[in-house]
Amino acid sequence: MGVLIGQLIGALIITFALTRLVKWALGKKVDANTKAFLAFTIVVLFALGLASHTMGFWEAFLTYVPALLIWLLMDLIRARNMNCPFCGEIIKRKAILCKHCGKEISTSGISSSHTENKI
Repeated sequence: MGVLIGQLIGALIITFALTRLVKWALGKKVDANTKAFLAFTIVVLFALGLASHTMGFWEAFLTYVPALLIWLLMDLIRARNMNCPFCGEIIKRKAILCKHCGKEISTSGISSSHTENKI
């Protein structure tokens, strides 16, 4: 059981690094959801290809795919949210008003009423 937990922790660390590397390589070319799915697909193919030579296909599959699914779900949740530019709390990316501070959020992230108050 200890070996299995060690393998899963190792897989989490390796897949985290690989998915972040792929997402960094994709840059701002694609939206966050597409980037998450592309990173998942590329790392699954890469990790299963390499790990299946050392641990067998099914053991590699049962070790790396759950770890990758965890990072995929976290990336998809993160893509739906953003921080409010005024109070820093987490809000939905499509929000018009911040539910915490009540300020208006524009598409650029700063409301026009906020910039008018500064003038």
